[in-house]
Amino acid sequence: MAIEFPAPPQADGTTFTASNGVVYTYDSSGGGGWYAYNPDGLNDVYVNIDGDTMTGDLTVPSLNGGPLAGFRNQIINGAMNVVQRGAAGETGVSRVYTTDRWYVHNDVAQTYTWDQINATGDLLAAGFAKVLRVRNASAVYQFRQLIELPAAGQRGQFVEGSTWTVSCYSTAPMSVQIGWRADSEGVGIVTNIIPATAMTAAGGSRYTYTFTMPATAPDVTALALEVSFLRTDGATSATQITGCQLEPGPVATPFEHRPISTELQLCYRYFRKLGRTHFYYVNKDATDKLALVNFSGTQPFRAVPSITWDSLGNGGAGPSVSGNSTPASVYLTITPTSNNSAVHVNGLELDAEL
Repeated sequence: MAIEFPAPPQADGTTFTASNGVVYTYDSSGGGGWYAYNPDGLNDVYVNIDGDTMTGDLTVPSLNGGPLAGFRNQIINGAMNVVQRGAAGETGVSRVYTTDRWYVHNDVAQTYTWDQINATGDLLAAGFAKVLRVRNASAVYQFRQLIELPAAGQRGQFVEGSTWTVSCYSTAPMSVQIGWRADSEGVGIVTNIIPATAMTAAGGSRYTYTFTMPATAPDVTALALEVSFLRTDGATSATQITGCQLEPGPVATPFEHRPISTELQLCYRYFRKLGRTHFYYVNKDATDKLALVNFSGTQPFRAVPSITWDSLGNGGAGPSVSGNSTPASVYLTITPTSNNSAVHVNGLELDAEL
């Protein structure tokens, strides 16, 4: 909208406050006109190009067309790139983990299928390579992730009154539900703080929702903030989802694409799948056949993990998690069939999910 200035001539020094909040001063020299060179008229409206100081909050959608800063997104593997458990599955059981950190909650007793597939259409155009696809006969399921709290019962960064924006890219309209949760198995206390609410279509298959963190505190046993995405249109076609983000502030900024190596390390805190793993035994005495292997790395587990495996090679029994294990150093024990031998374990999985 153009600014309508008072008609000249005016007395030198006459001021006029425009609709944009800038104070202009009339100067008859050089042909006469209204000028905004008065610093007092600009200080509260514009930021100096050579640097300035703001006393309030600044809300912007992006900087240079990208995210505002690194690690704004509280969700891990939001782009569905990491899938250690395998790229597809079919089950009738609820709370099954799919792509890393994501589990599907089945709302009805129906078999559903899931897989990680290549992105197409709007999702590919938005910069995503992979999506998580899920389907059952009634399209009643939820995509869920548990965001770890700093300690049990402590809300951490999710302080009362803070503003957050959640977003996702999907082939179907979505709603979102948020709550405190003790675990993914539904055994611990669950406190819903944001009921299922329809998200706003933001174009390009992106859906967003902004909310204020309520006063409701997590139970003393709560370990996570749970984010659940639910399909809202009732259609039974497969749902594809990717680009999930939960970030501070009132706007959905561009999705934060983290390096795949970084995302994988974040996932390793909760789950790690190994290929063929060798246990080597060195003879100590005639009866001792216990092999001890230490799995330690740069990323400690959230807690001492439980383990599963597909099969054992070269005989033996086990493995099991040793009692002296810690999240940073997990010891597995196994009993070979003979002294000075090696046993390999196929498909070893270490699970420390919430």
